[in-house]
Amino acid sequence: MISEPEMVGDFAAWPEPEIATGETRPPRRSGPRPWWWALGGAAAASVVWAGVLYAYGPAAGAVDLGGYRVAEDLCAKVELRALSTELGKRSEAPGEMLDEHSALDKITCEFQFIPRGKPAEEGVSVQYGVELVLETHKKTDPEPEFEALVNQPSRLDGLPARPEEVPALGEKAFLTGTGEDEDPRLRVLDGGAVFSLTVSAEISYDADYYENASGDVAEPDTDLSAMPPFMVEDMRELMAVFKGKV
Repeated sequence: MISEPEMVGDFAAWPEPEIATGETRPPRRSGPRPWWWALGGAAAASVVWAGVLYAYGPAAGAVDLGGYRVAEDLCAKVELRALSTELGKRSEAPGEMLDEHSALDKITCEFQFIPRGKPAEEGVSVQYGVELVLETHKKTDPEPEFEALVNQPSRLDGLPARPEEVPALGEKAFLTGTGEDEDPRLRVLDGGAVFSLTVSAEISYDADYYENASGDVAEPDTDLSAMPPFMVEDMRELMAVFKGKV
């Protein structure tokens, strides 16, 4: 920091201005300029830099969350009405995990569904699960990371993800895993918010099923390829929930 030098003693009176002629004009100073000129230059530079910051804004903290927020007990407000018509009745209150950080907040909601009616075969049952994840990126733009995740190869066969774009849903939205024997996933980017909605199926067998079974073990139908339209419908509603509009 440059500090102003302390002035000690009296100052001489300023001389009366004179009109300089060729004979009376003082010689041109060739040495360094006085220190107060440097201060003036630094002040001018500070003003220019402040103007740049005002015009472009700070590099950090500029991500627009669009009103989305992460808070405790928000999972209980998500109904998933469209998926419920296909998957069955919600078995219990959703599981919730909340992580908060100055740069990133994350909430994970887990829902379990039990199909309506009797199972196709005694001793065999199917349970469906839905996982919802919301991340709010408060300091960095998540778009590059979002694009990378959407295009990750399938975990089952290592083939390209083959994402299907969903129009008019957030800024960008893609469906992956829409083939047979895959868990469909809907990812949505909207400003600094990233949503992920995944549907899965789990088959359970009673303890004595294998003893009583004759021949090959039955595999119930767990095809989830028809879920994407219901996922898109529910995504629109749950985005409103996390925006405080529901």
